[in-house]
Amino acid sequence: MIRGMHELSLACSVVELVGKELALHGGGSVRFIEITIGDLSGVDNDAFLFSLNMVLELSLIHISEPTRLGMIS
Repeated sequence: MIRGMHELSLACSVVELVGKELALHGGGSVRFIEITIGDLSGVDNDAFLFSLNMVLELSLIHISEPTRLGMIS
């Protein structure tokens, strides 16, 4: 199994949703993205954050503050 493919897909979806929200509100900027991941989600936090940062770098979306990634139990 290729590690990180699930996380990359999730990261792409997050960036797509952020882009749609920006377009819906006439553009602008994003200050931060806050994402909460449950314990049973099966998501590798490090792989997801790496993937998210990579996808954001390739997108036209600029985040002014670091992404906030939290875990819930």
